[in-house]
Amino acid sequence: MSTVTPDEAAQFFRLMWEVQFYVNQRLKVVRGPKSVEAYTKLSSQKKYKVREALYQHPELLEAFVAENPAGLTPDDLGIVAAWKQAVVGKFYIDRFLKRYT
Repeated sequence: MSTVTPDEAAQFFRLMWEVQFYVNQRLKVVRGPKSVEAYTKLSSQKKYKVREALYQHPELLEAFVAENPAGLTPDDLGIVAAWKQAVVGKFYIDRFLKRYT
């Protein structure tokens, strides 16, 4: 089992917020943010709405990778492109074990 390092978590959020900002610019889900920095300061509830819009429009993930509006590195773009394989839905914790859940 692998764990996520603080650097990996920071990278995930940096990339996800870039993608979500892009989605919000395209779909106008929430009003207000004019930059990624402003987007990161939105409430979790507003960011949730944008994330749900992304799940409903997975083609925007491909468009983001193709356009690369954030000027991401090839490695970062590869991470974002891999998100096309995400499994989206509700998940439940069945039990907690000593080494993992």
